[in-house]
Order: sequence, then C-alpha cells, then structure tokens
Amino acid sequence: MADEGFRFIHATDLRLDEPLVGVGASGPGTGSSGNILGEDSHTLVDATLTAWNQVVEHCVSAQADFLLLTGNVFDHRSLSLRARIALERGLQTLDSNRIEVFIAPGNLDPTSAWKRQVTLPGNVSLLGTEESDPVAVVKHGRMLTSIQTIATTETEEPGWNSTSGNGESNTNGGYRIGVVPAGVPVLWKNGHPESLNVPGASPFAATLVQSAIQNGVNYVACGAGKPQLKQIGQTWIHDPGPTQAIRSSVAGPCGCSLVHVDSQGRTRIDSLALAPVRWETFTIEIEKQAKLKDIVEKMALQVMGLNVSDSEDVWVLNWRLSGEGKALEAFLDASQLPQIWEQLEDELSDEDGPRRIHQCEVVQRVLRDPVSLEDATGLIQSLKELLESEETANAVHSVVEDVRRELIEDQWLQRADMFQVREVIASANSEDMIQRALDSAGLYLD
Repeated sequence: MADEGFRFIHATDLRLDEPLVGVGASGPGTGSSGNILGEDSHTLVDATLTAWNQVVEHCVSAQADFLLLTGNVFDHRSLSLRARIALERGLQTLDSNRIEVFIAPGNLDPTSAWKRQVTLPGNVSLLGTEESDPVAVVKHGRMLTSIQTIATTETEEPGWNSTSGNGESNTNGGYRIGVVPAGVPVLWKNGHPESLNVPGASPFAATLVQSAIQNGVNYVACGAGKPQLKQIGQTWIHDPGPTQAIRSSVAGPCGCSLVHVDSQGRTRIDSLALAPVRWETFTIEIEKQAKLKDIVEKMALQVMGLNVSDSEDVWVLNWRLSGEGKALEAFLDASQLPQIWEQLEDELSDEDGPRRIHQCEVVQRVLRDPVSLEDATGLIQSLKELLESEETANAVHSVVEDVRRELIEDQWLQRADMFQVREVIASANSEDMIQRALDSAGLYLD
C-alpha cells in the first residue's frame, strides 16, 4: 500500500439512460401534480446521464486515484446511443486526467457487452471472475491496493482462501479490495452475507464472501444498488446505492462514495450526493373530521424537514394517504388536485430548494361500522377469526411456498433482468402476508 495512502470513488447501478419509473403516474386512487413539461421533463429524462457526469467531475476534482464501478452501469439490451456516448466521453475524460477505472460487470452489463458495445480507452480494466488473479493498482510506481472479484452471478464452487486475492501486497500489509458486483446472489442481513436460495442462483456466493471477510479483505465493494455501510472486524462492507434512483424504492439523496485510505490502512467513507432527482415517500393518516387546510399544513411540515443537497434539481414526492372524511375525498377528486398542490406550494413558498413534483395514492376505508370486533358483522368476524387460525396460517404458508417454487422454477426467471424478481420471491414471508391481511381486515374494524 502507498506510504501516503490513496483515495478512490466507488459507484454502482448507474443504469445509464434508463427512464425513471412511476413519475406522473395516474390511475384509480392516484394523482400527480400535472403534466411534467419543460425543464423538469429534461431533468427527469437526463437524470442518470447527469449523475454519471457528476461522478466523472468529482473523480477529477477530488483527484481520485481511481474509479471503481461495481456493475449495472447500463442494460445491455437497451443501451442507447446517448448512453454509450456519455459513457465513452466520461471514460475518456478520466483517461486524460490519468485516472484509472476498474469495472466489475454485473448481471445487466456482462463482460461480453462491455467488449462488444463500448469502446474502452486504455485506462479501463474489466475485472474477471473469482478465479482471476487480483489486479494491482499502481500509480507513479507505488502499489496502492489490489482488487479482485469475490464472486459473480455464475460462481460454481468456493475458491476464496487465505491466499486468494493476496498477491505480494498482502505479505507487505497491502490493502485489499474485494468486489461483489450487481447480480451476485447474496442477501445481506445485518452486514452478513446469506445465500439467495433459489434455482439458478449460486449457493456458494455467500460462502465466498464470508471467507473473504474472514481472511482479511479490507473493503468489500458491493454493487446491488442497495445502500449499506457495515464494519465487521477490520472489513468495511459498502454499497453506495444507485447514482440516480430510477424508482421510489430508494429514497433520499443518491450518488456515490469517496473512499479515503490512509497510510495505516484506516478507511473513511464519505457519501457524495450527485443525483439531480430525489424520491421521497410520506404516509399520512387523515382523521374523519380533519380539514383540508390542516392536512396541507401537515404535508408542508414533512417537506420542510428534508435537507437539500446541492445536486438536486427535482424532488418527486409521493404522498400515501389513508383514512376517511371529506379531506381525504378531496384527494380522490382529480379536479381538486391542482388546487391542493397549489395550496401546498404556497405553504412552501419560503422554502429554497428543488422544484417539486407531487403524487398521491389514496387508500380508502370502505366500511366504518361496526367500530369494534365485538360489534362486527358475522362476515368480518369470520374473516378475522379465519386469518388468525393456525390452520389458515399453515395453509397460507403452504400456498406461498408452492407459488414461490413454481415461479422461481419458471424459465422466464433465468434472464439476467429477473434477478431482483427472484430475490423478492425468495425473501417472501408467509407470516408477513398473513399480518398484512390482518391489517387490511382491521381497516373495516377501525
């Protein structure tokens, strides 16, 4: 490792030129703050490309020694000309500034796609599989670190051991980076890797990751695009999340991470907010007697509690509303929504920051009486008892397992883009489903 330490930027899940999902959605029980036009439209369309350009600019301004990309930079099936040009220009800019780039291909951007669809300058290195030798990062004749892929989407058997990923750097106390790129079938629970137990997924990937941690890898660079930061012993496990979230499931500022490693191997990780579009979701319960003005003020207070990042140009604010009364009914009337959003923006008129797009989803309670289980109708009483019975719980569990097995064995789930679907299916919990059903039944009972 370099006597003076080093720093690098870690980014993942760029999804270049992929559209943002769920902006301006409309349908039963939903409503957006209107057509998205002009400057906002351009911001949304260019969001992922803008975030990538920001990554490049920060690599240069921070004088990073290298950039590490851990998968799903693009989707090989839909790689647009705009995405390819932006990607190649960014890599060229880094090359002209003598910044190396190390890329661990993911499930959406496999190695073959990088070689076939993108022209790579000389500063770019594609990382191999877990069987490949570690790549030494050398700058001005000094060894900075070594990088090696720990596991891939096609890992077949455990191969990481005390000598894997070492090279000569370990004998000299070298800093080691292990990569778990996007699409590797590993679930992280409290910072610990667990196998994604579905057909077609490697049962050995989690074993490899755990072995790498036990054998002293200093930094595990994850690429799933699910933000996490955990230290186990001397090992940092980090996923910076997507550079630009393309759906509301990732809320808050997005970007990449600047990783500082000092001469003693101590690690500091700074988050860099670079995404121009930010998602936030708020849940508000509306009481029967509540006035619309009070609800709007409550919504404004929620927005005022957010901290603004310099990179953010647009906020997509999703409002999930439930309850009853005339105030709730106003959100169900499409003709009233523009006035509601106008009132909300009036409340926020003194707030500096990004332009805001408001979207709402309303969940109505259709039955209000009876108001207790004792007074419930026979139908609701029977539903409650049925859902709580042990026999039903066992039956539901059996059905969930049967459906899960049938879905994950279906051939359509073997495609690369279905990895996340498989992950959701594998992690489905029948007890959670029963609880959700109970909660839904509770809506009828108040």
